[in-house]
Amino acid sequence: MVVPELGNASIAELEATARAALSELATRPDVDAFTALLAMSGFVGECTNTSAQQMSGSMSWAQIGELAGTSRQNAWSRWSK
Repeated sequence: MVVPELGNASIAELEATARAALSELATRPDVDAFTALLAMSGFVGECTNTSAQQMSGSMSWAQIGELAGTSRQNAWSRWSK
């Protein structure tokens, strides 16, 4: 399900919405909620990869590594593919 209003949301609003949804899933004692959280964990990794690759067009891998709290080499190795 895609929510059209999200395209106009600020980064802070998007983060708050994602955190609220994840927190709600975490408090449900349900196999489906747990499975959804496991799937979301992998999806967040994929999205982080996409974001790093997008930023590499306008930032150095050293800068991306600094944002992530790692070295340029580690950032490039992890997200350049």
